[in-house]
Amino acid sequence: MLTACRLRTLELGSCAITDEGLSKLVRTCHSLTALSIGQCSHVTDTGLSLVAENLQNLESIDLYGCTKITTVGLQQIMKLPKLSTLNLGLWHKW
Repeated sequence: MLTACRLRTLELGSCAITDEGLSKLVRTCHSLTALSIGQCSHVTDTGLSLVAENLQNLESIDLYGCTKITTVGLQQIMKLPKLSTLNLGLWHKW
């Protein structure tokens, strides 16, 4: 059984986290208000959907250089009720 964490901010930029890793993270760290996964090239729309489903307190997300996400994943992120900051630098619509 996973224990809930109390982190409010987490920076994982340029790491090798995958959608599976994000799944484990977001299911335990519900208190996150800021998440940086910029330049994490293994994150896809599936990972963004998991973020949107599980991190309802998220206010800020950095997706700079996340090249495997599309408008499908972004639509899910945009549903977050408290989201006020979204970094999409180097994002290309495919």
